[in-house]
Amino acid sequence: LYLDVPLHAGQTFELGAVEEELAVYVVEGTVHLHGQVLAEKNMGVMARGAGVALVAQSAARVVVVGGEPLDGPRFMWWNFVSSRRERVEEAKRQWREQAFPPIAGETEFVPLPEGPG
Repeated sequence: LYLDVPLHAGQTFELGAVEEELAVYVVEGTVHLHGQVLAEKNMGVMARGAGVALVAQSAARVVVVGGEPLDGPRFMWWNFVSSRRERVEEAKRQWREQAFPPIAGETEFVPLPEGPG
């Protein structure tokens, strides 16, 4: 499920538990999600099997995503996500060595972030 929802200030949006897992990401503005403030560039994750109930505190745009649970845990570091931790480590090595194919239109290499991971 992927819904792009524009809202006016004061407008409400409700969605039942149409998927087992649901989350709301606030692209712009501020909303109250089940009575809690959710600011721009933040995500609220619903309890499993719960629906969405929000009220826009300002003009807002939210994205609602959802679906079936993943088939297992995921490991994430920077731009790398995998079901295997070893694959994330391998991707880090490949990135450092610039072994990935170039991205069309990109000319600058972005180094891996510093720190744990």
